[in-house]
Amino acid sequence: MEPDVYCKMFEVETTHWWYVGLHKLLIQLLRQHCDASDVLLDVGSGTGRWLEFAGQCGCRTMGLERNRQALDLAAGRGLRNLVCGEAEALPFPDGTVDVVTCIDVLYHVGVTSEGRALEEIRRVLRPGGLLVLQLPAFEWLRSSHDTATHGRRRYSRREVAALLNAADLQPIRVTYRNTLLFPLACAVRLSRRLLRAPGATQSDLNSPPALLNSLLQNVLCLENRLLSANISLPFGLSVLAVGRKT
Repeated sequence: MEPDVYCKMFEVETTHWWYVGLHKLLIQLLRQHCDASDVLLDVGSGTGRWLEFAGQCGCRTMGLERNRQALDLAAGRGLRNLVCGEAEALPFPDGTVDVVTCIDVLYHVGVTSEGRALEEIRRVLRPGGLLVLQLPAFEWLRSSHDTATHGRRRYSRREVAALLNAADLQPIRVTYRNTLLFPLACAVRLSRRLLRAPGATQSDLNSPPALLNSLLQNVLCLENRLLSANISLPFGLSVLAVGRKT
């Protein structure tokens, strides 16, 4: 990512509607599929807010991040067990992790092979271990945010399911999310594309006014209830997948 994106992420992760809704959904998934005592590895842990949140729920957490600036910011949250490394060469022994979360990481230009990264995740998972994976959806939604975050590509649900199967990770579910806000987000991104100069690198991390931020959080929390009830959504801004090492 661009250096200023990490700083902005650190500033807004605790309150920004996107992160609040995502982290609440991840907690719901962990409660459905995992034990509180499980060892959780976050691949691409960024500035550490998700690890901080997961740790409050009892998980023993570890974070892997390739960017030193992000690691320093995460350490500023008081987090420990942070490792500098690459998703395609995880510095952990075979079969030592119960849960891996990998949120909007494998699409980065720094990951040259999603398949290799998923094979590494499978290697470090214990038998029956779980992967929670999120990737941005639909290549036609590419925007300046993808440029700012060094995004290489975006995905369909079918492509994500194929990646899991190729890595011998059994897909438990693969669904779109951020569906209720999809029409609004599409309108905003497409209008920006028409108005902004080519090569612009502005991210989407600016916090909206408090009232709007609260409203958007509530919309995502409503959608989280649908996803927690195993309702798959037909389109959205992201693809969410849960896979298991058989």
